[in-house]
Amino acid sequence: MDSTDAPTSMLPVGDWQARMQLTARGVALSYVDPLGAPRARLARDVALRHRGEVAAVKARVADIERTLGEIRRRLEQSFRDGRDWSLADWTARYRAQPLARTLAARVIWRFRPGAGAPVDAMLAGDGLVTRDSATLPLPVSGRVRLWHPDDGVIGDTAAWRSFMLDRDLRQPFFQAWRPLYALTDPERRTATYSSRFAGLILEQPVLVRLLRDRSWRIHSRMLDCVPKHFAPARLDLPAAGLTAEYWGTGTGVVEERHDYGAPNFPYFATSQIRFYPTARIDDPARQPVALGDVPLRDFSEAMFDIDLVTGIATRGWMPDYADPGADALPPPPERSAVDTPFDADLHGLALDRLGESRRDLLAWLLPRLDVGARCRLEGHWLHVRGAWQHYAIHCGNAAVRIVESNRHLCIVPAATSRAARDLTLPIAGDDVLSLILSKAVLLADEAAIKDADILRQLR
Repeated sequence: MDSTDAPTSMLPVGDWQARMQLTARGVALSYVDPLGAPRARLARDVALRHRGEVAAVKARVADIERTLGEIRRRLEQSFRDGRDWSLADWTARYRAQPLARTLAARVIWRFRPGAGAPVDAMLAGDGLVTRDSATLPLPVSGRVRLWHPDDGVIGDTAAWRSFMLDRDLRQPFFQAWRPLYALTDPERRTATYSSRFAGLILEQPVLVRLLRDRSWRIHSRMLDCVPKHFAPARLDLPAAGLTAEYWGTGTGVVEERHDYGAPNFPYFATSQIRFYPTARIDDPARQPVALGDVPLRDFSEAMFDIDLVTGIATRGWMPDYADPGADALPPPPERSAVDTPFDADLHGLALDRLGESRRDLLAWLLPRLDVGARCRLEGHWLHVRGAWQHYAIHCGNAAVRIVESNRHLCIVPAATSRAARDLTLPIAGDDVLSLILSKAVLLADEAAIKDADILRQLR
């Protein structure tokens, strides 16, 4: 989005003006002084004299960001509930609404006129633009919904990705880069369940927060909690009439100090993923749907969420994980769980579809980075050649290995925040990709590292 076209709102702060402008990153706040000159910050004496007006500006920014977050959530949810709009409703809610249009202009839409083939396009001025850069007028009638990679023919997704990258467009959520998950041979053999993300140890508070943010129903695993909290994590897929379940159990040493009102497990040990008819989800006699009968889009939506979350929340894996099989029941009450031993070395974990997409995106991004000449992709690793050491960063979970000594290098996200500050990614919402890039920037110049814990590991 051109910044000159971005919606702008002004609020007075004494004889200054607060300027709030919507950008692809969110709300950009700046100021205009009494002489009309733009300022990055408000003068301190003005802020002290006009605390009420400063508070009103902060409240307005927070309100805009909350509204944008809800619009973004509802748009992405339409992939699961099959939502579409009449052209008139879509125009009123997205095209003509200034706040919503900032998101609507950065996603791909599928227009279905009353007759004829659907048209996939993005908003461009008063009309549309296709992935081939052809301009079209808006249809006069029909239905509109979000385009999904499952809609495309071979080459469509790659063409849309190139379109976005060539124009430096930042999508508000995964769309052009949203991966599709075809059944694997092991899934064809197990037939009614997937073990693709089984045998992992996840940090439970992170897992719960992220899945809830993505519309899953999940309870924290605690000791002595009510039986309903033992239900698996569940995602409703209304368009298919299905509910996905991610099985697992609480594990780890239960801490007495917690924020949950009951002793809480620090980790979640993962098991199978299954799909059930939503109408029978609580029926004791329910039977899982064969994976081959789950529509590709719905299967991919559930797998995408889990792939996204496990990339962030995984803390280890279980070398002795045993598949409970097709006749298994959901895990037993948490009070019988034991502290599961696990291997914390994440470097050997294989990539799934999201990691592969991330690797493809890195291949485009690296030549555009100042540190790109020090980086190369090999397999599922981003290799970084620093002045002191050679590093490998896992494209699936951002784990860092010092190559020469084959040692894990622990870098907490806070240490990379400054390195990542100026990186502009073509997609919002991929924390792991941001972490990979910020770690690469940090490690390409170790002399600039100030974090004492990192320096101790390097020396």
